[in-house]
Amino acid sequence: MDQFCCKLGQSLDAVVERLVFGAFYQSGQSCISVQRVLAHDSLYDTLRETRTEQNLEHGLFFDQEWASLNKVMPVASGGIHAGQMHQLLTYLGEDVILQFGGGTIGHPQGIQAGAVANRVALEAMVLARNEGRDIWNEGPQILRDAAKWCSPLRAAIDTWGDVSFNYESTDTADFVPTATASA
Repeated sequence: MDQFCCKLGQSLDAVVERLVFGAFYQSGQSCISVQRVLAHDSLYDTLRETRTEQNLEHGLFFDQEWASLNKVMPVASGGIHAGQMHQLLTYLGEDVILQFGGGTIGHPQGIQAGAVANRVALEAMVLARNEGRDIWNEGPQILRDAAKWCSPLRAAIDTWGDVSFNYESTDTADFVPTATASA
């Protein structure tokens, strides 16, 4: 592991203990030991850019030059499926690792069909975006159109089509802009 981020104020001893445990838990038996990590969207720029500007709402209290530090690649995993491709690309961009575990293995037509559905969904979204289409708003229709000629994608959408990223954050910003009266 090259880098790890934790919340300010956390006990360093507890963080290190959990990192060591995570690094060795099921070592050699499982490709990953952490099943799901959710990060607030304010972290994306901090983890991927070489320079970040002050942004109090995102907890960035000063400009920061990151120089040659390694960047962090976003990973989407845990409950993702082909029908969410427009959301995944909008939220995370193209420089991302998409780990479709259950969305591949759990496909009703088998693992190979699950992989085909994911690949076709990705290629349909990238093509639509490159053609200038609004993949956020048109995404579901783009996927339905691609599913007309790809039965694995159609089966994936029929199976998981109602599963989305609609959840409320359990974390709040430390800084909240507040209107004040000026004298």
